[in-house]
Amino acid sequence: MEMIGSIKILKSNAEYLSDWNYYYDFISCKGIYHCPAYIKALETHYDCPAGLFVFKADKNNFIYYPYFRRSLNKLPFSQFFENNLRNYYDIESSWYYGGPLIQTDGSKSLEKLIESFTTTFSKYCKETKIISEFIRFDPNLKNHLFFKGRLPITRNRETVYLDLKRPKEEIWNNFEGRTRTAIRKALKLGVKIHFSKKRNSELKKFFQIYSNEMIRKNAPRRYRLRYDFINSLFEYINKQITLIYAEVNGIFISAGLFVYDLEKAVHYYLMAL
Repeated sequence: MEMIGSIKILKSNAEYLSDWNYYYDFISCKGIYHCPAYIKALETHYDCPAGLFVFKADKNNFIYYPYFRRSLNKLPFSQFFENNLRNYYDIESSWYYGGPLIQTDGSKSLEKLIESFTTTFSKYCKETKIISEFIRFDPNLKNHLFFKGRLPITRNRETVYLDLKRPKEEIWNNFEGRTRTAIRKALKLGVKIHFSKKRNSELKKFFQIYSNEMIRKNAPRRYRLRYDFINSLFEYINKQITLIYAEVNGIFISAGLFVYDLEKAVHYYLMAL
């Protein structure tokens, strides 16, 4: 197949973020996990730099792929290799979801665009010593469908959603019986729900409960988030993040951290119970 298009490699430095935003804003089907501001905050968690690979057929047809690049020298067994792994890398998509996003106006062959992107990105990885890649495709955007047969894709878990456009009565009736019972009990006990978009004492309480639960459950390291990461989320995506917390008799009892696409989906990001 004849190759089409050109590539653009962008770092996450401030001087490049306007270009990141240009491509992101242009994409018609996108979500919070691909947003440049969210990617920037996520660097605090991954503790490694983000990059953006753009494959362009023209200004209206391109593929947008943000990822995080880590040196293999950080692997616990790296000292047993004869070759210096410092110069080799693996890449990982955004969290929770990521993967390449495709923008097209229909004037170009979608098949040709994807094939050219796959071949070109593979060549780029070889040239820059990227030897492995882990993608969490976004089930909300269904971007995995474009790469079936091109990449080894495995179904990992189920994602559930609640359509808030439905009538309240229908939403209530679709809850499990035990959920309705729990809501009634909370109302009877005087549980109050609050919304906050600020970095305040409630956010610290949320983080303390969350951290204690991760320790108690012996959760994997990737779930043991640092407070500076939570703090950075409120710095970078303040208009797209909310802490919803519950208290009874003035006592903070639980909370959930929600991120959202403007005028689209709300994601239950983290919980502290």
